[in-house]
Amino acid sequence: MARLDVGDRLASGFVGVVIGAVIGAAVAWWLGVYHAAIDVPDLRPVFVRWIGGTALGFGLVGFLFGPVVGTLLGEVITWLFRLEDRRYTESPIGISVLAILMLGVWYYVKYH
Repeated sequence: MARLDVGDRLASGFVGVVIGAVIGAAVAWWLGVYHAAIDVPDLRPVFVRWIGGTALGFGLVGFLFGPVVGTLLGEVITWLFRLEDRRYTESPIGISVLAILMLGVWYYVKYH
């Protein structure tokens, strides 16, 4: 892989921030719907933290690793859609990895 210059890193970081914020808003909305549907008090999402946290995380990945952020964003979006699609519930590895990631993000947002 060729060395990335600062412009490539900034562009990839910007893409990571923008799309990461959209993913954070989608996850926060999803948790809000889940919270409203079954009334779990611990799942009340704080939109600013979710949007800011995912934007910062994907922005950092984009800045550090460059165009790899596009692949990561695509995988996360695919996981989110597959989580909602019942045909893919037979894949325990993908669902368990996504559940562990979501649990880690939820724990971080709740206690920080």
